[in-house]
Amino acid sequence: MSLPQGFRYAAVYSGLRKVAKDDLALIVSDTPAVAAAVFTQNRVVAAPVVLARRNLAASRGKASAILVNAGNANCATRTGDHVASATVRATAKALGVKPESILPASTGVMAARSSTLFLHWWRSSTPSISTRSRRPS
Repeated sequence: MSLPQGFRYAAVYSGLRKVAKDDLALIVSDTPAVAAAVFTQNRVVAAPVVLARRNLAASRGKASAILVNAGNANCATRTGDHVASATVRATAKALGVKPESILPASTGVMAARSSTLFLHWWRSSTPSISTRSRRPS
């Protein structure tokens, strides 16, 4: 994969998907990058979208990383806000950056349970993915 200078990328299988394929990706900027986003206009908005909007505003349009998962949209659940915030905090800690500089994104089944089991998978995969994020060759 060819990435712009100053960016790193990694993907791992964290257990969110039923099929053993990469389901958690991290794109890291070595310095906070200027960021912009286009968000859904749907009435039903997933917790990662709400948090990404908030983080983008709090960071004044700067991002250190984008954390993306596949297999669970983290939408329409009771624990979505908690799971999204906890994964962003874990990623920020692993990268040594502020949580508001992490933009989360999720895709997958809506209303699938975002339980502490999913949170455990994310947290256990975050150190691995943050150290595996590599510079382009």
